[in-house]
Amino acid sequence: MQIEFRLENTAKNGFFEGRAKTIKTAKGTKLNTVFALIDIDRIIASHTAAGAENPQYPQELQPRDRSRDSSQAWVQKTANDIDPDSLGMSGRADTGAPIVGDDLVVESGNGRTMALKLAYERGIADEYKEWLESEAEYFGVSQAQVQAITKPMWVRIRTTPIDRAQFAIEAICLLSTTSWR
Repeated sequence: MQIEFRLENTAKNGFFEGRAKTIKTAKGTKLNTVFALIDIDRIIASHTAAGAENPQYPQELQPRDRSRDSSQAWVQKTANDIDPDSLGMSGRADTGAPIVGDDLVVESGNGRTMALKLAYERGIADEYKEWLESEAEYFGVSQAQVQAITKPMWVRIRTTPIDRAQFAIEAICLLSTTSWR
């Protein structure tokens, strides 16, 4: 059964649907996604940009401890040096635009989401926004649609049904033989 994303496709809702993309987890599981341009404030990440746990987030979907100093250091570094290309098209679940469910909860890419939120908070996301505009047509939206959103971000909405907690673990496994507890 296919999950359908049912937000109205308008700037009022902070959402524009783009092109479809098949991705693969580290274990080789293939999943269908659709790119969506959405206001970052609508995305539900596991932690705030400062590392505090988000009470709205189902923590069973976060296998990493994002409050650790090393995780926060990565978020800070990434926010200060946003690489737009690393937040776009990728055939892998652990790189590219974060992957969310139809409820906009991040399933893979919480760190990337936290870093981008921090860049927007600090007012240093201009390069990312310019990149979104320059790549808009490639992803299946217009430059005007990018400009219509205050804090735009690419996400990939997962449309293949899967156990979310298992996917969150599988998405970050470095080896197909890795076992998470």
